[in-house]
Amino acid sequence: PGASRADVSAMASVALVMENAQNEDLMVAEPLSGCTFPASIVVGDVAGGGPGANRTLTLLATGLRAARIAFIDIQVYALGVYADVRDLPPALLEASGDGGAAEHAAALSALRDCSCDKVFCLSFIRGVTGKQLGEGLRGSLAAAGVPPDAIAEVARQIPGSLCAGAQVRFVARHAVDTLEADFSDGPRAAVRGAGLCAGIQATYLGGQAVVQGVGPSLFRRLPELRALAARPCLGGATT
Repeated sequence: PGASRADVSAMASVALVMENAQNEDLMVAEPLSGCTFPASIVVGDVAGGGPGANRTLTLLATGLRAARIAFIDIQVYALGVYADVRDLPPALLEASGDGGAAEHAAALSALRDCSCDKVFCLSFIRGVTGKQLGEGLRGSLAAAGVPPDAIAEVARQIPGSLCAGAQVRFVARHAVDTLEADFSDGPRAAVRGAGLCAGIQATYLGGQAVVQGVGPSLFRRLPELRALAARPCLGGATT
């Protein structure tokens, strides 16, 4: 007899857990901090999507957020940027050159201009207060032209504190002008507002980005990303 709906749902859940476990074995290090990120992650294809509505996203680049305190650079968090490589534009995948500053900027610009869903994963190296993270995020989003009410709604989702090892995930869904914020051991919320997705991109991928190293990292990973994009049965929905 055929599998029941419950059996199919259970098998989908097991498959998703197994895929995440396999992904954890393939880690990529952010070179300045040594912090590692999975080479791929699985996220809901749409907000609130259940089993069968998931996509595998690939790590595109890493970076580091540092803050200067008393003339000393303190590593705050490492950043991992994810997207579906099949959605990346040819202008990015076909980028070439000697990997200088101009090529890094061009690659970041092509990624920033792409309207595909992107995930920004923050892995905290040291603990911070919610106020510290909120103030930094407010300043970056305001500089990108995000309306104050949308900024305030995002800031309200930030927990009171984030310890070393905490994970924060921002999912930019451009098609619906929605930024999903997911805090480990904390709240998960979706905030809809014009400019939010562009603002979070400017924060991490823009010319005045708050993290360092994303452009060089993206450029180094381009050969692997091209190879993955060329695979006929890459990623896609998991069932």
